[in-house]
Amino acid sequence: MISGGGVSAAADCEGRCERLRLVSFNVNSLPAILSRKGFQRKDLAAFLDSWHNEASILCFQECKMTRSDVDGHYGKPTRWHAFLSLADKSVSPNGGYSGVGTFTRIGKATPLDAWEGLTAAAVDQRCKRRRLDSAAGHSHSSSTRDESPSSRFARVADEMRDAGISFDEALAHLEKEGRCVVTDHGTFVLFNLYGPTPRPDEQRMEQKQVFNVCLEYCVGELVRAGRQVVVCGDLNITASKLDAHEPAEWDKLQEEKVKVWPYAGASWLNSFMDRCGLVDVFRHFHPTREKAYTCWDQSKGARLTNYGARPDHIIASSSLLPLISGCDIHPDIHGSDHCPISATFAIPTVPPHPPGPPTDPPPFCACNWQEARSRQANIFAFAKAKPAPAAAKELPQKRTAEGAGLNGQSQDESIDLTQDGPSGEGGGSAASVRVKKAAAPAAPPPVLRQRDLRSMLTGGKAGQGQAKTKQGGSGGSFWGLKQGKSQVKLGNVSYLSKKEQRDYEAMAPYAPVCQKHGEAMIQRRVLKEGANKGRLFWVCARPSGDETHPASRCNTFYWNDDVRGGGGGGGGSSKKVGR
Repeated sequence: MISGGGVSAAADCEGRCERLRLVSFNVNSLPAILSRKGFQRKDLAAFLDSWHNEASILCFQECKMTRSDVDGHYGKPTRWHAFLSLADKSVSPNGGYSGVGTFTRIGKATPLDAWEGLTAAAVDQRCKRRRLDSAAGHSHSSSTRDESPSSRFARVADEMRDAGISFDEALAHLEKEGRCVVTDHGTFVLFNLYGPTPRPDEQRMEQKQVFNVCLEYCVGELVRAGRQVVVCGDLNITASKLDAHEPAEWDKLQEEKVKVWPYAGASWLNSFMDRCGLVDVFRHFHPTREKAYTCWDQSKGARLTNYGARPDHIIASSSLLPLISGCDIHPDIHGSDHCPISATFAIPTVPPHPPGPPTDPPPFCACNWQEARSRQANIFAFAKAKPAPAAAKELPQKRTAEGAGLNGQSQDESIDLTQDGPSGEGGGSAASVRVKKAAAPAAPPPVLRQRDLRSMLTGGKAGQGQAKTKQGGSGGSFWGLKQGKSQVKLGNVSYLSKKEQRDYEAMAPYAPVCQKHGEAMIQRRVLKEGANKGRLFWVCARPSGDETHPASRCNTFYWNDDVRGGGGGGGGSSKKVGR
């Protein structure tokens, strides 16, 4: 076992190493990606096993679950141990929107210890047991030696409080969102992280700064105690302009962040790695690779043109580099708006950690949760008929004659073989056969057809989407005359869902066309806060991308109000656009 950075990793590993593969992946909902990949809830173990090259540790981010969603399938997958930090119902009443999960293969990567969150108490407790001299051999920068992580943490926290940031409240809120799982694998301590999104929201940016400062403290204290660290996950930070699709825009954005949010952007991330002796493992192996992205805007089809960024990282102590044989991204693996990033380690074999064998998980493992002791019942369990009580009366039998039927009755007649009661005409004891004419079948209810998109746009009835619309004027419910299908040229919208593709094809005969490609444009709505929030506009339907990419969209843009009547009602303009 390597517990200090002063040991030569390469020498210690010679001839006694085991291959360990680490994969980090923002799955954008763990239940959803199972469905997208063709797995059921009960097939989580098969999904974990399906990763090529036999991944030993799988770190998932944005699981979008709460603890109430966990059952035996998620908490105790066969051949794996699950370590989950999920959003609390108090911050996510309608379901989880964050959440991280670390899955370790039993017998190969079972951790010695595990915990969740970035609170100082968890790290301090563990560092006291393994506290070593700060000069144990790690290659720190002068800033790490001059100022301890705890001193820096206290100073920065005080600076934030003086600036009006509610540091303690922000940290308490972050701890409920499920953003960090830490597992101790002996050779290194692994942080699986999902960093807050850098939204233009002051409260969220404050929380992002608090998250980063706490992360630096926890990592710094472990490094100071002589531990080697691996940080992986979606940090929601691009480390350099080489990792962004618009370098000029990236430079401008980072410059603004440094002034307003000094602990939220790339400047902080690079300083953090320098202070703690960490290295971006992907860039270590691929220092000049361009367009190596792990995240794309799926709503704009940016993955088709590789117009993205790399906020997903594997960062490790520099002393671990001799143990790492490679690191790469995997854009060929779909199912999310991110792709996985992986690294392969050669880990020295270690003896079983007392008191039990390495297959015994630490207490934080989800297999110890109460929720994981049961399997979720499926709908068929509820649909099973319950057996009738033994004392229940046998119900009267009723038969229907088929074909010519009994006693020559036609198939429209039914035979009731019930016994008459005491007041019946047969004196109450004898069984009588009553032949009853079956009632005529009721007329089927009228079929209510759902209005299709064309009929809603043209004001027609269901199934009458071929009607023409008026050009402009207050009576126009849409714009322009419908063009024949043969005249409509469609853009590449394969990035849309099947329903969105059908909607686009239905609207295409009425849509304006882009100036560069002559293809039907697609309608969008402004979602960002501001004066234009909620307004409809039209853009080229092709996926977003670099202007030089032949498949990317052009810059044609129209407000909906400027397009032949403005989409109906209220005397829209009759300005002709794009026809």
